[in-house]
Amino acid sequence: MINITGRGGYLFRIITAVIFSFILPNTVMAQTQLLPEYKILEDKSLALEIGEMLFTQPSEGCWTCHVANSTTEPEAGLTKNVGSVLGDPTTWTSHKITPNYLPTDGSVLNQRQIALSLIRLGASDWNDTIVPLIRQSTTGDVLFFDDRMIGIHSKYLKKNSKTIIRMLAQKKVKFKSSDLLDYMATSVFLYIEETFQQKK
Repeated sequence: MINITGRGGYLFRIITAVIFSFILPNTVMAQTQLLPEYKILEDKSLALEIGEMLFTQPSEGCWTCHVANSTTEPEAGLTKNVGSVLGDPTTWTSHKITPNYLPTDGSVLNQRQIALSLIRLGASDWNDTIVPLIRQSTTGDVLFFDDRMIGIHSKYLKKNSKTIIRMLAQKKVKFKSSDLLDYMATSVFLYIEETFQQKK
């Protein structure tokens, strides 16, 4: 059963996008993105600071399950997710998923969208809400993410949210509360891109 609420009104945005897709011309539909874009902070240095804070948290930070220095092979004992190397997106499950879904309605599904939505929702919600959605528009075998992949939804989510709100206030960044989780997810992804993939 699909979770109607999702996190941060995610499914509401999906339903809204689907409704609008029916009233748009077919020429526009030809390039419809299956997953939404998430809000990104304009201040890149602030986004990187937030991304680094979330990634490197001592407990339940991204690094506890992913290789901290992953431009080559994973280091023994440093990662639970030994199959994924952050510096090489071709090793990510999101890369393996993309060719598995064959669009039937002209929608676009790319690895970046999958990885971002996974960080934003966490695997549990991704499996519950995104998989049924993708099944409606694609064919192919379904791959599920390991539920241990929590994305930004660690047990410190509330504390992290308060910290980031203070950081945004200090920089006088105006934002909607509904965009906060988007900022967290996109900042983590930016940090991964800049820190690991640039090295490679």
